[in-house]
Amino acid sequence: MIFENEINMIGKNLTGLELSDSPNHDNVIMVRTIEQNKEAIAKDPVVLFPITDFKVVEHIYREYCSTALHNGVENLNMHYMREAINLCFLY
Repeated sequence: MIFENEINMIGKNLTGLELSDSPNHDNVIMVRTIEQNKEAIAKDPVVLFPITDFKVVEHIYREYCSTALHNGVENLNMHYMREAINLCFLY
């Protein structure tokens, strides 16, 4: 949960039912996924390009996330996703 605190995201540190019921569920799940797979993501050729868009986030979701999102990839906060992906290269 280091990335959540670094980004200072809304919904950080939620677990269990609080997380499941949170409107920020999808963002938290994806940031945690990115953090847990930071080494692989930092080496992933799709992510190495400087532009982070929904195609990159969709790729990360398909390849690394095993949790279903409530509202889909297209509704994620791209600011959080960009920041989390950038942190992969710093940690």
